[in-house]
Parts: sequence; structure tokens; C-alpha cells
Amino acid sequence: MRKAYNSVLHLPKLIACSQCAESCRPHHVCPHCGFYSGHKKSYRVLTVKVG
Repeated sequence: MRKAYNSVLHLPKLIACSQCAESCRPHHVCPHCGFYSGHKKSYRVLTVKVG
């Protein structure tokens, strides 16, 4: 039996960030420097305290 083509895993597309040159997903905030489209975007990071 043949496998369906839609079960193939796809790797995410990556581009180089224009500010820090790290790889990141297109149309997303860079997780390394926080820039998107030349502007600093702030986003909250969820932190959980254990103990």
C-alpha cells in the first residue's frame, strides 16, 4: 500500500533577521532580538515559579 503524500513532515521556512542575522520565521517577531520589520516589538514571556 502506498502512503498518502499529506503525511510528509515539512520543515519551517526560515529567514535571516535584519537586525541580528539569526534565523527566524518570516512574518514573526525575532525570538532573539525582538525586532519585526525594523521596529522593536515587546511581548510578554510567561514565567512560572516552581516551589
